[in-house]
Amino acid sequence: MKQPTHAGGLVYRCTQGVLRYALVTASDDPETWVLPKGHIEQYENAQQAAVREVLEETGIEARVVSDLGVLRFSRKSQDIRAQFFLMVHEATTPTTEKRKLTWATFDEALELLTHEDARDLLVDAQPFVVAALAAATSSEAAQALLLKDYDSLTQALAANETLGDTRLNFFVGLVTAVVAGLVTLSSSDSTNAQVMSEPVTLFAVLALLALGIVVLFRIIHRNSVTDGYRKDLDRIRAIYREHFDRSGVLHSFRPFSKWDKDKTGKKPVYKGRSFGGLADTVAVINGLLLAGLLTLPPVSWEARRVAIASVLFVVVQVAYVRIRDSMSKNK
Repeated sequence: MKQPTHAGGLVYRCTQGVLRYALVTASDDPETWVLPKGHIEQYENAQQAAVREVLEETGIEARVVSDLGVLRFSRKSQDIRAQFFLMVHEATTPTTEKRKLTWATFDEALELLTHEDARDLLVDAQPFVVAALAAATSSEAAQALLLKDYDSLTQALAANETLGDTRLNFFVGLVTAVVAGLVTLSSSDSTNAQVMSEPVTLFAVLALLALGIVVLFRIIHRNSVTDGYRKDLDRIRAIYREHFDRSGVLHSFRPFSKWDKDKTGKKPVYKGRSFGGLADTVAVINGLLLAGLLTLPPVSWEARRVAIASVLFVVVQVAYVRIRDSMSKNK
């Protein structure tokens, strides 16, 4: 099979919902409208030649979409085999060519094109162009939806993180205020104050400890919600990288990744949160509250037993946080 001698492009663009094709006047006849094409040089293939010829003759930077086949015709006793490609307009640059360029609708192009084989090529290509535009529109809509969802999830994540900080700040502030009040009460010279000091202190510390446990569970739930948001954001980034990140900029962008590989290098293993988060802070405060509670009558444990009990309580809380954390990540 003989190789093509020329290459050209049927270039389209869609602006304001109107599909148009690029036509140029022939080099030897300004009254003849043709599709841009030219000779294939020895150093290039047909597709490269088509892109170059379109740029040289029209100033249009275009991207090849598909192959439209080969047109055969004779010009000045020369057998020409021109391979055409369907191409989409990407940009327009200045050109030194003296030819006229026009963007014609499908019907206008059928009237302007001089040669019947070019008109047949346009008719055959029209369904592919419509399909390509539909795919591009769908792709743009999907990209816009992903970006909108990403923005919504980012805002929800920030609000959830702020809520956790607010809970901790409220709890710490309340503990500080109650402890300050108890110190003031215990140091008072009033007989009534001294009588009420022990039961009030016992009730206050017990209430703070109960509240601390509730706050701990709420922060654990907050962590689970945060992990869910981060998973969804990771999924959106993965989809975006796969379908829209042609330059590969987001290939290694994983800001929320807490995963590692196991010894086989295949199975993902969750690294877990480092110690010192909000839940761990509440666990330590709860341990101190328990220590204070155990020193009060009627318990009044010795210091060694109090220290062991409070440390064990902190360890149990932190271990529970890690278990829930791991369960949340491995869902």
